[in-house]
Amino acid sequence: MSSNDQKHIDSKLDEFIKFQINRKVINLYKTFFIILEDLQEQGFLKMSSASYSRVRKKVLDGGNDCIREIEDYLEKLDVSIKDDYNVDE
Repeated sequence: MSSNDQKHIDSKLDEFIKFQINRKVINLYKTFFIILEDLQEQGFLKMSSASYSRVRKKVLDGGNDCIREIEDYLEKLDVSIKDDYNVDE
């Protein structure tokens, strides 16, 4: 395998990992919003629109910070893929 092929594979792997982490963190904070809305609808949680916006911003900020920190950690690692896995699939 040439070094250009390896660089391409490494790049695809990096993109794949970052995409999956981003997707999972976003799904997590979407779930937080659904739970928050459910609690409001069921009367367990009373908050103004301004309070809801502050909570929403904190959840989004926390999720984005999480993604950035994980990506920073990944930059310090050499990650490889098993030989029997095709990155392009």
